Amino acid sequence: MPLTDDRSAERTESHPDDYTPPRFEWDWWQEEALERGLDKDLAVLGRAVLREAIQHNWSPQLRVLCCAKVLDELLFQAPRQARRLYEVLLETDGLRVAWVEDGEQTTSEIIELGGFTF
Repeated sequence: MPLTDDRSAERTESHPDDYTPPRFEWDWWQEEALERGLDKDLAVLGRAVLREAIQHNWSPQLRVLCCAKVLDELLFQAPRQARRLYEVLLETDGLRVAWVEDGEQTTSEIIELGGFTF
């Protein structure tokens, strides 16, 4: 007598085209920022910052600086300065590492910023 899984009758086959990826806070933020007129490049940057701050568990101070409300304020009111700030945070993974400034970026050239406090 073959062994069967009683739950097999409950399973349904789905087609890969039926998959809908989950939506996260950063996805909603980007969509709403674009609807409010934020430049697409800045919205993409803001989404990345919000995602990395949460996913990489940046310091509490940086997570406040990168929350949706502050992203809105900075990216809408001071886009040039906000762009540079958020680019630095992304490049350093929340001020954790820095790259040696000689043009080539390889893992052997990472400088750890473990003692740096914000």
